[in-house]
Amino acid sequence: MIKIDFQAKNIQEIFNASKSRYEYITSKIGITPENEEVEGTGRSHLYSFKNLIQFGVAHTASKLGLNPRTVKALLNFLSKSIELEGIGLFNPEIAIELSIHCIEKEGTKFFELTGQSAPEQLKEGGFLTEDYLNVWQYFSAAPKSKAFGFVFLHLGNVDGYITINLGTIKKNILHKIEIVE
Repeated sequence: MIKIDFQAKNIQEIFNASKSRYEYITSKIGITPENEEVEGTGRSHLYSFKNLIQFGVAHTASKLGLNPRTVKALLNFLSKSIELEGIGLFNPEIAIELSIHCIEKEGTKFFELTGQSAPEQLKEGGFLTEDYLNVWQYFSAAPKSKAFGFVFLHLGNVDGYITINLGTIKKNILHKIEIVE
């Protein structure tokens, strides 16, 4: 059976993170317990598996040098994009092969998803802006430009980018909570 509630101490153990690192990510990045947020002392916050994935992405992204604002945008994109609902990123029973590439150009954050689990609409290539969450609208809008949330940038045309392997983060979490086949 899959464990569904995780406390702060579980998160610290899973990610080998200190208490101060855990507190930094939960406060600066703003990961809110999905299962139960308790106010006051003496009771623990209860985090979901989705929160574990969010913490893993935030932990990795911040270690790679992304600032809290960019990490928040990344998590918002991953959590709210309707095209990602069916791929199983936050479902512990579905293995995924998915990476996200992050760049910032002229003050705008852009994301590209690649891998076998990437939504079909995204396999044509291109980066999505942080504030436009329905991919299908990008492709039906003309012209395709930043104003519509989609631009044709390619990893080979930008000064630099950061790649986060979402599939590996998820797999490592599953191994640590001992629910991998």
